[in-house]
Amino acid sequence: MNEVIRSSFRSGSAQTLAAHFDRQLELLIDTEAVDFPEVRAKHAELILNTFFKKHPPQGFQYVYQGGSERLRYITGLYQTGGKRFSVYLLMRQDARHRFVINTLHLRRS
Repeated sequence: MNEVIRSSFRSGSAQTLAAHFDRQLELLIDTEAVDFPEVRAKHAELILNTFFKKHPPQGFQYVYQGGSERLRYITGLYQTGGKRFSVYLLMRQDARHRFVINTLHLRRS
């Protein structure tokens, strides 16, 4: 899962990342005035696709990873056109025991 996340951000692939979204998730992108406490996965994919088009990837790296038995979280740094965004992802284990992205925040840093 971590490699999927890394490659999705490095390639700007909202579709690949969205394949691992929970049915509904929290999505925040501060530069786009996007702040949804709960948004459907398909809508989140479209919003993220617009973000990647507006801010094409130039790099992504993990800053920290942690978690517990049923939760995992990742902080990272997304780089694009002289701008940097802090990335925060929270994943939880669903009923089928797979980890799904339940929270995604992108904040300009």
